[in-house]
Amino acid sequence: LASQLVGLLDQRRVDHQASPALLCTAYWAHVYFGLRQSMQIDSLRRAIEQIPAADPFRKQKQNLYLAALIHAASVSTSGTSHFAQPRSIEKDSELMAVARRRLLDIDELFEASLDAIREEWGSVSRNPENRVFCCDVHQLLEKGSPLDGETVDLVYLDPPYTADNYSRFYHVLETLVCYDYPELERRGGVLTKGRYPLQENRFRSDFCSASRVEDAFRRVVTACHERGAKLLISYSTDTGLLTRRWHSRGEIQPAACLRDLVLENYNRVEIREQPLMHSGQGDSNRQVSELLLLCED
Repeated sequence: LASQLVGLLDQRRVDHQASPALLCTAYWAHVYFGLRQSMQIDSLRRAIEQIPAADPFRKQKQNLYLAALIHAASVSTSGTSHFAQPRSIEKDSELMAVARRRLLDIDELFEASLDAIREEWGSVSRNPENRVFCCDVHQLLEKGSPLDGETVDLVYLDPPYTADNYSRFYHVLETLVCYDYPELERRGGVLTKGRYPLQENRFRSDFCSASRVEDAFRRVVTACHERGAKLLISYSTDTGLLTRRWHSRGEIQPAACLRDLVLENYNRVEIREQPLMHSGQGDSNRQVSELLLLCED
């Protein structure tokens, strides 16, 4: 059976539309979802893809249905609050939590998500000039981007704080959208517990690299200033990769170092530091310090 599954996956990596659709069932059944849930997700994803090309609203329908499917998958996963790794079932309480999640019906959640999106869509007025971009922040802000010719008044920058790339936490949802049967990462010849795609196929942010984070900040600050935009930065004194790096070098006030970096381009930087309580998955509350920097000329 295992050898047959390998052959089926190889076939689908060549032809993503091969039937039956089984990406979720093959990759994540008994990991993040139950078997029945995985089959429901695969069925819905295939139905979304098969909306006729002649339908003038095909793209809009696909976006709507994919949003509902992603939400259904997010609230039904037997993992934690993300997809970094499946939930442990060593304790009875954890086993019961997984069992309760596995009883959730994907079709019902999908319909409920659709209703919620339609209600939100119909009740809130939208600015038709709003646009959404899916690209690297440097590609968006630097010259040659879709923003060329646009007036940018303010950029709010809330980059990753730590070395953990966001792709590690949301790889299941991204793969559901792409539905391209990616090769999975192995360690010591064994699939990882989280069933991640190969690292070279996952987006990796410069803000999550200790050797590149300072340059990443400098590039964004420079690009925003060149566009004549004010810049509002949210970062952490305690957990920020860059501020921790400066602190390890002996800097007593890493927040001041970040301010000095911004002042290489902007004339004025107003800095606020706010103590907050942070609660991670399974962690007790701990106090952290959040930085806000408003940068302008």
